[in-house]
Order: sequence, then C-alpha cells, then structure tokens
Amino acid sequence: MLKKIVPAVMALFLCAAVSHAEESITIQILHKSFPNVKAEKVVKTVIPGLYEVEAGNNVFYFEPRNGYLLFGDIVTKEGKNLSAEKRQELLALRVKEIPLEKGIKIGNGKNVVIEFTDPDCPFCRKAADWLGKNRDGMTRYVFLYPITRLHPSAEAKAKYILGAKDREKAYHEVMGGALDGADASKLKLTEKAADLLEEHKQLAMKAGVFATPTLWVNGKHVSGADIPLIEIYLKGEK
Repeated sequence: MLKKIVPAVMALFLCAAVSHAEESITIQILHKSFPNVKAEKVVKTVIPGLYEVEAGNNVFYFEPRNGYLLFGDIVTKEGKNLSAEKRQELLALRVKEIPLEKGIKIGNGKNVVIEFTDPDCPFCRKAADWLGKNRDGMTRYVFLYPITRLHPSAEAKAKYILGAKDREKAYHEVMGGALDGADASKLKLTEKAADLLEEHKQLAMKAGVFATPTLWVNGKHVSGADIPLIEIYLKGEK
C-alpha cells in the first residue's frame, strides 16, 4: 500500500512545482511585455492559455503566447461572474489586515461593518444615517478618509472627530451637519488627531479605497451608499 502512496504523493508535488514554475515564467513574460503592470500573482483560468492576473484589488487577464492583456469579466453560461468573485475575494483579504482598534467603534453587535467615510460626503452621510437608524445587532468600525479636493473642510472635521474625548459623539455630531458652515480654523485640532488621521488615510490606501463611502459588511465589499446591498449582507442572504 505504502509503495503505491509514495509515488502518488511525489507526483502531486511535481505537478505543483511545474505549475509554480509555469506561473513564474508567465509573470516574467507579462512584466517584459507590460513593464508598468505590477502583477502580484498569476494563475490559470478556466480558459486554456489565459491567465488571471492579480494586481492590488484589480483582476485582469493575460494571454502570454501573443502578448495580449485583456480587461473585462469572465462569466459562465450559468451567469456566474468569476471575475467579480475574485475581486470580492481580494477585497475580503485586504480588510482582514485593517487594525480595527484604530477605528471609531460604534455598537456591539454580531454584524461587523467597517467603513471608510468622508465627513462632508453626502453619500457617506446617507450611509451613516441609515446605519445609525438600523444599529441593533451591529458593530461599526469607522475610519475617516476626507477627500479634500472635493470637500475642503472635511479634513478639519475629521481631525475634530479624532481629537474629541468622545469620538463616537463627535462623529454623529459632524455627520449630522452640526459643524456645517463653522469656521474650520477655529476648531480645536491636535497633533495627535492629525497623526491618527494620517494612519486612517494610509489604511484606506492599503485597503484599496479610492472613493467614499467604502464599506465591508460581514467581510463583503460595498462600494458607495448601496443600502439594498448593505441590507442583503447584514441578513446574510448573499
């Protein structure tokens, strides 16, 4: 029995080694053909000769024989979007790296919502309002990511929140519009708050956040104030 098992195990290791070497060569070809593409991982797809390329939170495809780079989704005849599933998987991995203790904790429920928000973004406020009204059974971790080119006063408001003794109270105050129209230069802003805000920004970039609001609801990524999708993920229906 042992004599039969050993060759089989060795064959599996050999196949894995060949596969790894093939993928390594494919990455080399990709980087030579497209120097600006920084691929993190390349794997075979269900389509012969076509490889899936992971680069940050992005997924695209490479055909090394002719040097073609392809952007778009692979969808099965059953309607299953393989590309969207991979993007969701990558985003789920990114969110696991976020140190939740750095965020503003709101609530203490089984449903976990991680959100990157801009204090002056109307869509962020829409999401915040809905989450605030439906907070039962939810734990939220809020990270501030002011986009100053769109909202010049957002950075000062973010620092105000992070510098407050009661950050949750200050967050609700700002998102509710209490500081709208206030002179940002007169807000009490601390160096400690500025440092924490910089950490929030770096975490946003690392997680691949480029727009607000961006949320993860029970590990599932939500782009924008998509309330119906948030509800689905909170109910565990998808």
